[in-house]
Amino acid sequence: MSAPPNVPASFWEHEPVRLALAERHLGQVIRAYRCHPYHGRVALPQSVVAGWLGITQAQLSRVENGPPLVHLDRLAHWATLLGIPAASLWFRFPASIVGSM
Repeated sequence: MSAPPNVPASFWEHEPVRLALAERHLGQVIRAYRCHPYHGRVALPQSVVAGWLGITQAQLSRVENGPPLVHLDRLAHWATLLGIPAASLWFRFPASIVGSM
């Protein structure tokens, strides 16, 4: 799988995903995304999701387990890539990204 799947709207209502979004921590959102039952019994590997995001598995591990990301461009890019609904996010997309959507 070379790109994230299109997930149904109900995906974002799953409790671990909702809680991660409420924490305003994209790393926790990504972990909840990877472990969502929609993907099957086994979580998506960090290496797969890291490939979608254009980072290494080690970098994704640090994103998931470290402090929240603060770089708006990266937050917006990854949220767009994963298909996170804008209404679920705690930030607004920069004009440069909105114009390219």
